[in-house]
Amino acid sequence: MTMNSSVESGNMTSSAYTPELVFIIPLTWGLLVIIGSIGNGLVIYTLGRNADMTPTNVYVINLALADLTFLIIVIPINTVAFAVEEWIFGDAMCKISSYMIYVTLHATCFTLTALTIDRYHAIVNAVSSLNWRTRRTSTIVSLLVWAVSFLISIPFALYHEEKNDMKKLYCVPDWGDQERDTLVSLIVIFTTYVNPLGIIVICYTQILRNLWTGNRHSYMPSIRTEVILLNIPRACSLDDVNSSAPLSRRSQTRRRSKVTRMVFIVVLLFAICWLPVHVFQLYRIFNPDFPRTITVYVLKMVSHTLSYANSIVNPFVYAFLNDGFRKAFRRTFPFISSFCPCAQLSFEGNSHASDMVDRGIQTRVGECQDENGNGGTEIVSMSHVSEHKNSIPLVLMPKTPHSDIEEKSGSELEN
Repeated sequence: MTMNSSVESGNMTSSAYTPELVFIIPLTWGLLVIIGSIGNGLVIYTLGRNADMTPTNVYVINLALADLTFLIIVIPINTVAFAVEEWIFGDAMCKISSYMIYVTLHATCFTLTALTIDRYHAIVNAVSSLNWRTRRTSTIVSLLVWAVSFLISIPFALYHEEKNDMKKLYCVPDWGDQERDTLVSLIVIFTTYVNPLGIIVICYTQILRNLWTGNRHSYMPSIRTEVILLNIPRACSLDDVNSSAPLSRRSQTRRRSKVTRMVFIVVLLFAICWLPVHVFQLYRIFNPDFPRTITVYVLKMVSHTLSYANSIVNPFVYAFLNDGFRKAFRRTFPFISSFCPCAQLSFEGNSHASDMVDRGIQTRVGECQDENGNGGTEIVSMSHVSEHKNSIPLVLMPKTPHSDIEEKSGSELEN
């Protein structure tokens, strides 16, 4: 057998395969495949069929594509191998399956990192990042993510092979010696966990700092910025902008709490899902007397199942908990939204439902996509938004702690 992440199944005795495990593990993995495939498939279809494609939407689709590929190609093969208690797919499939494990793993981590960096610039450097935060840029970055993932995963295809151990076949890596095996394992842990998580923590710390403290200085646009402000594509409609009075302090606090909770979920779920499998691997590497008992094997299967589950939670975190996505989902699947709780919109009083991050209270700094995916910028007072699509007043106001965030409509998760 072979597993995802840096932990390989190694040589386990047949006694480790208890009847309970042989039944529960394949059943659990099968359910993960079904639920995850449906969830990620809905994300890709719902966002992909809409014309309003923002940079964040591109990254979310790319993340869902990586998860869907992993769920369809990798987990079913591992499920069958576990159920029959040996590798039955041949040496070529051993290399392909192992290769795709690490391709999708790296693609997921790199996309998650790119998405976090994009959110950092959208919130902290809202104006200065407008020229390059476009659909074209995010598409290029997504393609580079896959190119790098395919490239750096080649060694895992070359060094995985089918081996006969204790009269059974296993798909395992053969790095030549223990030192090289340890080095590869540490590199994988760093590139797929430590480094991405470190970047995520740093970026979201700055995002929270910006949202909670904000820049208390007045916004003084440069001549170049004023030119950008006037370059607003007509394709961007402001129909869904709330033109009511500023939100109350209680509403502001509630929305800040939503931001904090969402950021906490994003970071925590990624860390929780992948921490056990990496801790298990480190324990195996640095413990010469690594036990090979049924208890340890069960813990290992639980850690792998948890890492598999990360491919399911991502759609919920980045899409299903977002009101913009739910609005698009209801339009795309009206027959499902009538009885699906996740498709229902949540409203806060008479204000618009909150997005993945906090909303603008007094001012809006936003990017609207034209038909070519290029962005234009607007800074408007919510109390001065015209009711007409083609009449967009530009009112520069002092920057509030929330002024970097914009409210989206339709299928746009974020800008």
